[in-house]
Amino acid sequence: MKISDSWMAARSVASCAGALVLIVGCSGDARPAHAKRPAANWNVVAQRSWTIPAGAEAYQCHAERLARDEYLTGFRIVAPDAAQSRVTLSVLGHSPTQGDFDCSGGAAGGSEMIYASGAGTDAFEFPAGQGVHLAAGQYLLLVVHLKNSASSAVSASTRIEGRAGRASEMRTPIEMRFAGEYPSLSADDAIPEQMSSR
Repeated sequence: MKISDSWMAARSVASCAGALVLIVGCSGDARPAHAKRPAANWNVVAQRSWTIPAGAEAYQCHAERLARDEYLTGFRIVAPDAAQSRVTLSVLGHSPTQGDFDCSGGAAGGSEMIYASGAGTDAFEFPAGQGVHLAAGQYLLLVVHLKNSASSAVSASTRIEGRAGRASEMRTPIEMRFAGEYPSLSADDAIPEQMSSR
């Protein structure tokens, strides 16, 4: 599974304004999470709590080492706060920092992005037989871009859940590609709302 050589490369191919997120290796469209599918089991993949002062903008990160292989057949972000502008989830071979920490828009450099969301991003599930394999020993990096336009501080949390699958279900690994114009990491950028397959 290869998404990009670096976060900097993702800047030029991932978009926020009107770009599409493509799922490569699929034989059908990714289905909405509300579509009927047996034995739905959603687990927390990455999360962190945060506080941002009034009128401030910041990046908050969380890195965690995977203790076991995981197979994900869908993603969803849970109850995002209005101050949460953009969220990405990436895989790294090594992370010098673990747990919660302050970071920047370039924190995911050298990683492989597996999920991104912005305002209005819906939950989704991959077609049957397809999903993302996360290997034990890899690191997950959650990057949360925050912008608080309110007149007071905001404290909330960011949580990404994945629909749990089994190794026997993964006939076709998913490769994520982010296409479109992404000239900067400005606060006005937004991850596209819909995900499609080809």
